[in-house]
Amino acid sequence: MLTANVQTGRVVAKLRTGSANINEILPPLNKALSLHPSNVDVASLRISLLYNVFQQTKDAQWLTEASNSLARIEEKEHHLREANEYRYEWNLKDKPEEALAYVEKQLKEYPWDITVYERAIELHKAFADNAGSGGKTAERDNHVDAAMKLYHTVLERKRLMDAVPKSIAISIDFGVTPGIASNIGQLEFAKKDYKAAADTLRSALSDKLDNPENRIVARWYLAALAKQGASDQAWMDKLLAKDPGEKEQIEKIVQSS
Repeated sequence: MLTANVQTGRVVAKLRTGSANINEILPPLNKALSLHPSNVDVASLRISLLYNVFQQTKDAQWLTEASNSLARIEEKEHHLREANEYRYEWNLKDKPEEALAYVEKQLKEYPWDITVYERAIELHKAFADNAGSGGKTAERDNHVDAAMKLYHTVLERKRLMDAVPKSIAISIDFGVTPGIASNIGQLEFAKKDYKAAADTLRSALSDKLDNPENRIVARWYLAALAKQGASDQAWMDKLLAKDPGEKEQIEKIVQSS
């Protein structure tokens, strides 16, 4: 193991200089893995480097090699989350169905990880939007229902956490995130349930409007209010102070529904 760590250390040192190329980096990693094939840290570093090269060059051989390396890790570590993360990232763009299958599996394995709920809800919304655009009403509704079910699971789990006595320390950060609120609020808006949309989005409002996700939440919140003939001038002022163009964005949302 010591020799493998030395080889990995050399790779890291080369990366820090910013002058190394893939042909210089791979041999030490390959040697480290030949000495300790089950070293997950070394294998993960190798996969990450291969995938980065693929992203830069678009040469499929690097993605193939990264995928083969990942398969070898999975043979030894069936529940290695780091390995599964690569599968998710790779599938998200070209194979979204497989990405969704992955996060649904993750929901069972990590029921208290809010990131998994965020991803699942976001994917279900994307599938719902796509199905709706194609006139596939039943498919759209199935994905909307799935997203809403996950949302209510998050709310219920949050209630369970809040019921735990304060004397018991809980280190889990779990609750409705801006990403979840944004996607659920937009789904409720699409169903013309503007009050529910406004309530959902209001729960995730944040003054940190440098974050694009927070601006989206505020934008849809104000649009949902406008559809009810209501307004929130304080939040409108905050959003327009950040970007005056938001007024036009809100008007487009209101007029499109």
